[in-house]
Amino acid sequence: MRKSLPLRSALAAALALGAAPLPLLAEQLPSIPLTAAPADFSDVVEAVSPAVVSISVEMRGPTAQSGARGGDGGGGGLDRFGELPPELREFFDRFGRGGSPFADRDRRAQPESRRGSAQGSGFFVSADGYVVTNNHVIEDGATIKIQLEDGRELPARLVGADPRTDLALLKVEGEDFPFVRFGDSAKARVGQWVVTIGNPFGLGGTATAGIVSAVGRDIRAGSYDDFIQIDAPINRGNSGGPAFNLQGEVIGVNTVIFSPSGGNVGIGFAISANMAREVIDGLKENGRVERGWLGVAIQPLSATLAEGLGLEADAKGALVSHVEPSSPAEKAGLKVRDVVVSFAGVPIEDARGLSRAVGSQRPGQTQAVEIIRGGERRSVSIELGSLPGEEGEQVAAAPAAATGEGARLGLSLRNDRENGGVVVDQVRPDSAAEEAGIEVGDRILGVGDAEISTAAEAADAIRAAQAEGRKALLIQLAKPEDERALFVALPLGGS
Repeated sequence: MRKSLPLRSALAAALALGAAPLPLLAEQLPSIPLTAAPADFSDVVEAVSPAVVSISVEMRGPTAQSGARGGDGGGGGLDRFGELPPELREFFDRFGRGGSPFADRDRRAQPESRRGSAQGSGFFVSADGYVVTNNHVIEDGATIKIQLEDGRELPARLVGADPRTDLALLKVEGEDFPFVRFGDSAKARVGQWVVTIGNPFGLGGTATAGIVSAVGRDIRAGSYDDFIQIDAPINRGNSGGPAFNLQGEVIGVNTVIFSPSGGNVGIGFAISANMAREVIDGLKENGRVERGWLGVAIQPLSATLAEGLGLEADAKGALVSHVEPSSPAEKAGLKVRDVVVSFAGVPIEDARGLSRAVGSQRPGQTQAVEIIRGGERRSVSIELGSLPGEEGEQVAAAPAAATGEGARLGLSLRNDRENGGVVVDQVRPDSAAEEAGIEVGDRILGVGDAEISTAAEAADAIRAAQAEGRKALLIQLAKPEDERALFVALPLGGS
């Protein structure tokens, strides 16, 4: 059998044969340790499989038509199934425990009195019967059952669930159950092997393997996104199942697949083990997760926003765009335009980082928060409150507005005689203002460092920013349909 040359030898041989010069010579290549791929994954699978369970849920009503996540029998979300050819439809009709992949659509067409069902996966994390799965697998479930690898089927009760991270904790009566442990997902590296075991399409314990494709993924599923992207094949029914490293440690909880075609396309997402561990501990202790609350709306600090605030273009942090009245943030003196750069001694890189840092703290804790205000660093102490209900949450990052690079602002303002204040009267097509997402009817609350109440004050603030030599103009506005403030930055350089 022909042996492959080491990388450096192959490059040297190519150069000796007169190959075209390479942009990176062999001598410049970093030293990469050679590691052999595993001959197989059977030892890992054999060791951890007994701790992985299949979950079946009888719903209180028909399954949801859509959802934020996918992968279970409930359907919806990023796991989108298209039409399958007849031979695959026949396979699922014959062998799928929950029927064909069209069953969810068919159930939704049935009367309200008919109960739906969902299927997923889970795994024991203790010998006394605690099982981890996804919230969307068991949500609205009337009865929950788990099936062990040895075929036993046992009833399970819900201990607690956390929709914000899509995690749930179940309890099965008994003892001496096989279980697995969480590993340190912070050590997961792109390119490492990963093994998943679950219940795809109701087929029961199925193992697949692949690699870690990315870490720290934000897929806009929520404020606390921290996903590991994997390419190990996962499908409907894998939701809630574990993703293992080669040491048999759980590094992620499978929760979402992206599938425009309906089947696995090699893009799956698992909740990081470090986040899952924190959530599961809270559910086990209190039946719910208690999260700290600042009471601010934040948004990412883009390069143009940073320049509009007089900061370096590569500045990091989370920009405060709104402070909730009577919130912990207001009591501590946080203001709109503050940039949070550190929380509890941990540097804040972006808005998502602040949301996760605050959410990891308990209500009542007092933490040091470092901010930049008017170009100066300040430190304040804030006693965190309790996170309000889903609709009242103000910790989540507001979506970032696009920013243009045109020389002209393309913006016309007018005084609002009926309601007071300043509104956008015109936006020039293809201008920086249009590219930034500013629209006719938007209410202008501030320009640069100044709060404004008239169009004349806005013009003065623009001239002041130009005189200071700022590269971008910071504008605070509110959309007609949402009174919360939002910042955009427009590049300066023309009239």
